[in-house]
Amino acid sequence: MIIIMRKNRFNFMLTLMLLALGSVFFACSTDNSDDLNDAKFSNNNLSSKVVTQTACDITGNSVITTGNAVVSASSSSTFIYTNSTGTVGSIVWTLTGNAIFSGTTSQTITTTGNTVTVDFSSNFTGGTLTAFGSGGDALTCETELNISKVVGDSGNCSCPNPVIRCTLAVSGGHPYWRLELDNLETGDTYVWSQLHAPFMSGTNSTYVIVNPDGPMYSGFTVYCEVSRTCPNGTVNKRKAYYTNYYGGTTTTGTTGFIGSCSGGVGNELD
Repeated sequence: MIIIMRKNRFNFMLTLMLLALGSVFFACSTDNSDDLNDAKFSNNNLSSKVVTQTACDITGNSVITTGNAVVSASSSSTFIYTNSTGTVGSIVWTLTGNAIFSGTTSQTITTTGNTVTVDFSSNFTGGTLTAFGSGGDALTCETELNISKVVGDSGNCSCPNPVIRCTLAVSGGHPYWRLELDNLETGDTYVWSQLHAPFMSGTNSTYVIVNPDGPMYSGFTVYCEVSRTCPNGTVNKRKAYYTNYYGGTTTTGTTGFIGSCSGGVGNELD
């Protein structure tokens, strides 16, 4: 009887020990599971922060602080789009103010490269440049740059670069040639003149019709002096010429300038 009671007591103690060990194991497993969940949550938070902190920017030599640039009127400046998440497939650039993208007449272009050059007009006073990048292996991101005119800029402007172009050449019978003036800026004025090519129409337009004097292969020249008034009142002038010969074609003429630009400061851009 004593032996049986001791055996039962031993079994009871063993059962208590096993229960205690099971509780400790369960508690440790629960704590470890919580730690893993906390770590996973932290990683999710970290990933979220990387996304929310992603930044695109516009940089360049004229950028003085993030989001701000300073330029002079009648100048050009190059800008670069950056994206911290990778390389975008395309960028839509948009300008405001008296400026255009170099090589175009537009204030909106789309590029696959990340660099653009902007031409600022003689009457530029301020504007913005916006870049919207998308596609590629980067996240979509848009950024805007405020562009101001240099404080104290006197408003000098570039010299005109007019081009006289022949669009029609008729010799013999009732000869007449049509010449057009290209590469003007808003506000430019012009004065036509000629040598051995009397005007058949008025000279107050950007084109003229002339009647070259014969005989065959005798030469003639048409001139046009273009004037540009700068914001500071300075007037820059340049005279273009077109020369050809009676009996020639639209492709046989030559063009150029008579002398150099005359006027005020700003001619260093020539």
